[in-house]
Amino acid sequence: MKSKNLPFNFSINNVNRKRIRYFLIGFISLFFSHTLSAQTSFAGNGNNSLTGAYTINKAIATGGTNFNSFADFSTALTATGVTGNVTATVVAGSGPYNEQVIFQNISGIGAGATVTIEGNGETITSDTAIIQTGSNPNRHIIRLIGLQYFTVNNLHIDMFPGSTGFIGVHILNSGNNITISNCVVNMGAATSTLLGCFCCKWNTFRYSYPGGTFDLINITGNTVTGGGYGASVVGLASPLATNIVISNNNFNDFNSNGVYLRETNGAVVSANHFDKSAGSTASTNAIQLAQAANINGRIFGNFIRMSQTTGSLVGIYLFNGTGHKVYNNLIYDIRSTTGNIEGIRVRTGATAPEIYFNTISFDNATATTGSLRGFREELSNTGSILRNNIFSITQTTSSTRSAIELASTSVVTTAINSNYNVFWVPGGNVAMRGATAYATLSAWRTASTQDAASFDTDPFFVSVVNPVPRSAVINNQAVTGTGITTDITGAARGAAPDPGAYEFSPPNGDAAMTGFILPPIPHCANTLDVQFELTNAGGNPLNSVTIDWAVNGVPQTPVNWTGPSLPPGLSTIVTLGTVPVTGSNMYNFSATSSNPNGGPTATRQMIRIHTMVSAGVLKGHLPSMLQPLLLPLIFKHFKILPMHCHNMVCVPRLT
Repeated sequence: MKSKNLPFNFSINNVNRKRIRYFLIGFISLFFSHTLSAQTSFAGNGNNSLTGAYTINKAIATGGTNFNSFADFSTALTATGVTGNVTATVVAGSGPYNEQVIFQNISGIGAGATVTIEGNGETITSDTAIIQTGSNPNRHIIRLIGLQYFTVNNLHIDMFPGSTGFIGVHILNSGNNITISNCVVNMGAATSTLLGCFCCKWNTFRYSYPGGTFDLINITGNTVTGGGYGASVVGLASPLATNIVISNNNFNDFNSNGVYLRETNGAVVSANHFDKSAGSTASTNAIQLAQAANINGRIFGNFIRMSQTTGSLVGIYLFNGTGHKVYNNLIYDIRSTTGNIEGIRVRTGATAPEIYFNTISFDNATATTGSLRGFREELSNTGSILRNNIFSITQTTSSTRSAIELASTSVVTTAINSNYNVFWVPGGNVAMRGATAYATLSAWRTASTQDAASFDTDPFFVSVVNPVPRSAVINNQAVTGTGITTDITGAARGAAPDPGAYEFSPPNGDAAMTGFILPPIPHCANTLDVQFELTNAGGNPLNSVTIDWAVNGVPQTPVNWTGPSLPPGLSTIVTLGTVPVTGSNMYNFSATSSNPNGGPTATRQMIRIHTMVSAGVLKGHLPSMLQPLLLPLIFKHFKILPMHCHNMVCVPRLT
C-alpha cells in the first residue's frame, strides 16, 4: 500500500497569533528566570541546603560557593538550612564590610552540622554611627538569635566613629555551644556603658539585663579595647547560665567592667589579661560577679594591671553569690596616683568565697592620694576564707593603706577566716576595721585571733612589673588542702607550696636587712648600740655578708658578718657599732647588705633599712596608757614629738 502525504494546513489568524505570542513570552520568561536563578544560587546538597566550604567576598556577586556579604550568607542559612558542617571564610583583603547582620532560624544546625565564620583578620563595621536613642534595638554588628553550634573566629569588629550605642557580637535570647574566638573588637576612646564587645542577654537595648538561656558559651583568645564592657553574660534566675568560659582574652581600657557576669552557675574566668590604660577615671572593675543568683564562679590565672596614672580600680569584685573560688590571680603594676585601688572586694555577708594563692602588689614608686586596700569587705561578716595570699603595699599615700579592711560593723574575730598569708605594708596597716587600724601583724592577731601562721615580711619581688617572690623566709610556707595544684603559669605546686600566685625558688645566696631594733625605753645612757635584723633571704645557709651602715648619712666602718651560720629564712640580730646620743637630737640610721657568702646580692642590688629616732624619746618614759597611741607614731611613722622633762623623767609634750 502506497503511503500518502496528508496535507497540513496552518492558518495564522488572530487566535493563533495570540497563541504564538503567549507561547514565546512564556518560553522566554522561563528561560531567563532559570538563568537568573542559576546565577544567584549557591552550591549545597540535593535539597539545596548548605554544607561544606564557602567564601565571603564583596568583590564577587553571590553565587556558587561565594557570598557577596555577611547578610547574603545569613539569608541563605535561613532560607535553606544546613545538613553538614558549614564554614564561610572571609577572603583576605576583601574587607572592610560595612553592614549589620543577624543570624537566626537556621534549620538543621547541631553537633553534626555546625556553622563557622572564619574572619581571616578582615574587618566588619556598621555603615554609619549607631546612635542610642531611647530603646534602639539595633546596636549590634553581629547578632545571633536563639542559635547553637555557631562560631565566629578571627574577625575584626570596629565601632563606627561617633557611635553612642554598640555591641560587637550580641548573643540574644538564648544560645548554646557558641564560640567567639581570636577576634579583635575596637571601640576606640569611647567610654559609655552602652558600648560593649561581647554580650549574652535577652534585651536588645540594655547591656546588662534582663538575661537569657545560655549554655556552653566560650569567649576565648580575643582582644578588646575601649567601651563600657568587655564581655558580659546574663542568665535567668531559672535556669542559670551554665558552662560559661571566658579565657585567654586581652581586655583593655574597659570603663565599667572588663568581665561582668550575673545569673550564672560555675562560670570560669581564667588566664585573661586586663589593663586599664586609658579612658574614664571613675571606678571600674576588671571582673565582677554580680547578684545572689551568681554562684560557684571560678576566677583564676588572671593578670590585672592599671597603667593609667589616674582613676580607681577594683581588680575582682564579688558582689554576691556563694561558692566562688578566686585563686592564682596577679593584681599588680598599679600606676594610678589619684584614685582608690582595691585588689579583691567582697560585698555581701555570709557568702564565704575561697580566696587562695593570689598576689596583690601595689608597689608603685610614685606616691598616690587614693586609698590602697588589698582585700576589702564591703558589707559585714562575709565569711571570706583567705589562704596563701601575698599582700605587698609599699606605694606611699596621703590616704590609708591596708592589706585587709573589714566593714565597720563586722565582728573582728569572725568576719573572715584568714591564715598563712604574707603581709608587707611598711608604714601602713596589716588590717583595719572601719577606722580602727591594726598596724602590725601582732596587733591584728591579738584583736582578731586570725593569721596565726601568717608572715609580716618583704616577699622581695623581682620587680614591680614582675612580682615573683625571692624570699627564702616565705618559701614553701603555704598550707596544703586548698585543692589548688598548679600556679598561675601552670607549674605544679610543691608538696610544700609557696604563697602567692607563683611557685618560686629563692636565689642560693641572698641576705637582707629587715628591721631596726629599738632599744628598751627608757634609755638613759649617752651611747646607743645600733642593732639591725639580718635575714637570710636565700636558699643556702648564710655564712657571711658585708653590712654597710650610716648615721645621719655619714658612712661608718663596714661590718663583715661571718656567722654563726644562718639557715634559709631565719633572722639574727647584728650589732653594727656604738654611737653617742645627746640631748633631743634626731638620728637617722641606715644599713645595707651585700656580698652574701662572697657573691652578689640576688634579690636587690641594695637592701636598705632607714629609721629615725630622737635621743629625747630614747631617754624618756611613756606612761603605759599612752604607749599604744604614741609608740606607733614615734617609731613606725617616725613622727618625733618634742620632749618635756619633769623630775628627771622625760615625756612627750602633748600641747
